[in-house]
Amino acid sequence: MKKICGKVLAVNISQAKGEKKNNIGCGLFIENLGLENDAHAQSGIRQVSLLAKESIEKIRAKGLDVIMGISRKISQ
Repeated sequence: MKKICGKVLAVNISQAKGEKKNNIGCGLFIENLGLENDAHAQSGIRQVSLLAKESIEKIRAKGLDVIMGISRKISQ
């Protein structure tokens, strides 16, 4: 198995789905549930989303102001 190293730049949760996520600095992953106290922590798919820095850059290029887990529409 190939070893891949990376760096976590932010750990973010929200109280309700669809709300802005806030950086909590660190968190506890609960097996088969997700990140403790996050609205998406439930059994099922996509309990945790990991976004590459390049993905965030693509989203920014489409007009969203995204900063490590925080997103808001850019006013034009």
